[in-house]
Amino acid sequence: MQFNFGKNWLNFSRSALTSDKVAQAQDDFEKLFNGIELQGNSFVDIGFGQGLSLLIAKQKGASVIGCDINPTCEEALKQTMIHFPQYQLSDISLVIGSILEQETINKITKGGVMVLM
Repeated sequence: MQFNFGKNWLNFSRSALTSDKVAQAQDDFEKLFNGIELQGNSFVDIGFGQGLSLLIAKQKGASVIGCDINPTCEEALKQTMIHFPQYQLSDISLVIGSILEQETINKITKGGVMVLM
């Protein structure tokens, strides 16, 4: 039996994600990717959860793809997007599936996106 992380992320996005937490995530993301140019590059988030990293990478100019095994994470991403009104769901490429399955990898790598494992 698998824990429902998608439901957990959806609850977090609905009830606990605040503007202050988004700002903190943006600061932490900046520190993590210090010196790495995202503008014009691809950013793949395996296990995107509520989608904060996807949206912040998008802000930094990356072309983004999110992959998660739990389809509820798409709903969590939609909820998180309230804090990023400049983006639509169509701006984010999503793949719902296990990164351990070849079909999912094929969907992610469609269009030349490289996945490093």
